[in-house]
Amino acid sequence: MIFSGIGLFLVLLAVSFTFVKSTGGVDYSLLCALAGTVGALLLCGGGELIGIFIRKLRRKRMNASAMGSVESIQLGRGILNGRAIVSLVVSFASEDGVAHQTRTNALVSLARLSTYEKGRSVVVRYNASNPDGGILVEAIN
Repeated sequence: MIFSGIGLFLVLLAVSFTFVKSTGGVDYSLLCALAGTVGALLLCGGGELIGIFIRKLRRKRMNASAMGSVESIQLGRGILNGRAIVSLVVSFASEDGVAHQTRTNALVSLARLSTYEKGRSVVVRYNASNPDGGILVEAIN
């Protein structure tokens, strides 16, 4: 949500600066183009993609796994290379038996979207020292 707000602000800034005349040798055209491009990317789901990329970087710290189930799935605002951005709520029990319910975003192939339906079993990878700190979800065929 915050990325969308920043994106909207940048797009509006770019549009407003296109009407400003160049003064004192300062040309705003490059600034407008950059702000408009970054803003449009953020509005079209770029923030969600950044979050997914960061979670993939954290994957190396995921040292435990458990079986879980999909509690809900919500389609995001973008599709990238035949993959949909989805928001999943997943419940699972950690190694110590404590139940957890966590929301995560994922890029899911449109062909495999049905494997993440509500009630389907999934493999949840998480950091054993902090199960609520972020998870990775893999569907079971």
